[in-house]
Amino acid sequence: MDALGELFVFGVYVAQQMGILLGVGAETLLLCAYLIYNKQTPWGHQHATRLTRQIGLWAVILSGVGAVAVHLVAGQVSTIVAPVFLFKWVLIAMLLAFSYIESRSDHVPVLERAFIRGTGGAQWYALLLVHITAPVISWTNLLLLYAGWMIIFMLGWTGFIYAVSPKKPVQKHFVEKPQKVSVPPPPAPKPISAPLPVITHAELPKPPPPAQPPKPPVILAAPVPRPPAPPAPVAHMAAPAPKPPTYKNDAPSVPAIQVMPRTPEEIAGQNRAAVVQFN
Repeated sequence: MDALGELFVFGVYVAQQMGILLGVGAETLLLCAYLIYNKQTPWGHQHATRLTRQIGLWAVILSGVGAVAVHLVAGQVSTIVAPVFLFKWVLIAMLLAFSYIESRSDHVPVLERAFIRGTGGAQWYALLLVHITAPVISWTNLLLLYAGWMIIFMLGWTGFIYAVSPKKPVQKHFVEKPQKVSVPPPPAPKPISAPLPVITHAELPKPPPPAQPPKPPVILAAPVPRPPAPPAPVAHMAAPAPKPPTYKNDAPSVPAIQVMPRTPEEIAGQNRAAVVQFN
């Protein structure tokens, strides 16, 4: 291998190391900012840090392509198909997917946002561990280690989020001591007039009965005086009254009809004893 080939291999190595350092460092700053600002700072305000992480990711991708070319030229196909080498490309593909999802999720709910940020950080740290250690193990052991790493990281990330979450303020109840306050004397009460009696319908006085017209006075009629008795007839001296005819009863055994005398002279002319007395 000539000098240009060695320079290319060195450049690929440096680019890969710098890309991983930039990506992991920028991801660490984003995770810390997420915890410090209490999930309130929009991701768009972290443009510089996110741009640095994108530069590191593309540096890792380009250096990985260069590493594949170097191994192909050197005839090291077994290195290219090794589980660790292929797993690094799986992690790089997942980082590209999470970078795209994160750029489209500025207004997602808090829980989804925390999950995306924590999962993306776990991929960067897993890539760092695989790049540094480069273990020679099977796919089964590699996947088991990856699953254990994700569980540990996400539990720790959840614990950090819970630790920095704002707690509800505890309201303390303070008992204030009563203060002596001089109370002015109350004003003299105003005279209260007696309330007017409430007259219900049952207590209303009954209206007086209508006045009856006065009865006409009873006028007692004066007793009608009796007419005086006619005076006794006075005999006139000049012309005496003629004597009534007398009737003689020739048959004393037979009763005769006698006319009721009207004057003493008629009584004297009858043949029977006088019964009427004249005063």
